[in-house]
Amino acid sequence: ERDVCSWNTILSGYAQSGCVDEARKVFDRMPEKNEISWNALLSAYVQNSRMEEACRLFESRENWALVSWNCLLGGFVKKKNVVKA
Repeated sequence: ERDVCSWNTILSGYAQSGCVDEARKVFDRMPEKNEISWNALLSAYVQNSRMEEACRLFESRENWALVSWNCLLGGFVKKKNVVKA
């Protein structure tokens, strides 16, 4: 049986390869998620210019870490959307 670290490795692999939909499927199947899990998916959305999905994910939970905020803000800046940032 996989632990959260194993799941995060699979999730991050898909995310870093640009396979965002596959990363989301892994994320949804994970029995346990931690900050790394959430940030890996958030980062995948941002890096692939899927900001609407990044925002929905961000709004779906509370208490994001500073690194998460920076990731989301960086995505808006990259898209030149300073109003959202």
